[in-house]
Amino acid sequence: MNQYQYFRVTTPQGELVDCVYTCNEKSAAKIAFELFAKDFPQLKSWADLRVEAQGDDHVSF
Repeated sequence: MNQYQYFRVTTPQGELVDCVYTCNEKSAAKIAFELFAKDFPQLKSWADLRVEAQGDDHVSF
């Protein structure tokens, strides 16, 4: 059975994107980098993302 990870991403334009992912071995920042790096060239690594809120559940860049 897959376990789902939920988090919200705020893009540089202020757009909120809700994400659901099934991999439990990566942080929300690493998953968000994989999802958004191709569309936002300013992202060079997952370390460029900020995790906001408790529980690793809101990522912004």
